[in-house]
Amino acid sequence: MKPFVYYLQAGNVSNEIAELLGTISQQRGYVLVRDPALLGTTSDANHVARVTLIEAEDDGSQVDFSEGHGESGSFLPSGTVPTILIVRAPRLEAVVEAMQRGAFSVLRYPIDHLKLDEEIQQAMNLSKCVVDHRIRWETMDKQLQGLTEGEFQVLRFVMEGSLNKRIAGRLGISERTVEARRKRIFEKTKTHSVAQLVREIVETVGADSVFYRGDDAQTNHSGHHWNRSGVSISGPIVGNFPTLPVDRSASSEELDDRRPR
Repeated sequence: MKPFVYYLQAGNVSNEIAELLGTISQQRGYVLVRDPALLGTTSDANHVARVTLIEAEDDGSQVDFSEGHGESGSFLPSGTVPTILIVRAPRLEAVVEAMQRGAFSVLRYPIDHLKLDEEIQQAMNLSKCVVDHRIRWETMDKQLQGLTEGEFQVLRFVMEGSLNKRIAGRLGISERTVEARRKRIFEKTKTHSVAQLVREIVETVGADSVFYRGDDAQTNHSGHHWNRSGVSISGPIVGNFPTLPVDRSASSEELDDRRPR
């Protein structure tokens, strides 16, 4: 895997803050960018973490936090660029409002070097986690796109906890065919057991990506892909996580999550 590149974007900041950011960037290995236009795109777009820092002369109530949050041409998805706000005239109401409007944190001038360093580290870690998740999502989505419709039919039953014999009966195929399709599913998703396969799907694209995909999708798709991390691919989380349907006809002795040989 390619190493991550850490961009610290700081546009309209004072020379004092710029020097402080330069020192932190040098110590931490960040790439300090003063002009957002210089970011552009990158060949390592999937391995970029980014934090934006804004300095406000007043209480920061007029700061637009939409800048840098998934704008056109950005290599990070919407809402995944943490923004640190530095204010010179803080008011409690303005600080709360800034946090509600999307600020990662609000710091008061004069700035403590160690505090700023700590906040930037945490923001970078958050950005990296989001990008890591996006990479996993894209990888699994691509792997699932590589499955045939027959393999998808088997995968849906596997996600329900059905055993080979029951899957064969439901699909009208032989157990050997089911085993062959399961084997190809494991190979294409680079997993080694049912437990690992289900976990990778649930934590990335979400279970509904399996049940609502293909020509014989079970129900109408709502348009959201949920996963255990609480991320909706098409929007913020609202409500509870979905549960997987479970085939309760199999006894515990019959359950075997080992990779078919």
